[in-house]
Amino acid sequence: MATLELPVRVVPEPEAEAFREPALPEPEFQIELPGSLGKIRTVLERMKQVAAQSVTVEAAKEQSDLGERAWLRLAAQSEVVQIATTFPSLTLVMEGKNDPAPQGPVALQLSLKRLAEVMNAVHSLQADTHIAAQRDGP
Repeated sequence: MATLELPVRVVPEPEAEAFREPALPEPEFQIELPGSLGKIRTVLERMKQVAAQSVTVEAAKEQSDLGERAWLRLAAQSEVVQIATTFPSLTLVMEGKNDPAPQGPVALQLSLKRLAEVMNAVHSLQADTHIAAQRDGP
């Protein structure tokens, strides 16, 4: 067992009001992830097994029988192989958004190891629904 001592300081209420969440830009896409995060975690694990170091996460709107939806694609490559998996017809969450989702795809490159760690942490929450928010650029 490890023990860690951390100093704690009680902040008076007037001083506490100065602490605010940072202003973040609105994400371009908010997508409800597949019901089983195990599918995404399995894909990420397979990508790690082929020695991929990063993953491209891409999302875009699509039209389906259920109305406006979104797809999410995970793609990675190593020296030998290229892997891509698409999760189609995911719920596009518009609650709390002021701007519409862009017409074209939005992509970002992430560390495969870090994304896998985040997905494992999210999975451990055992929530009914998980929403991923994606923003292109800074």
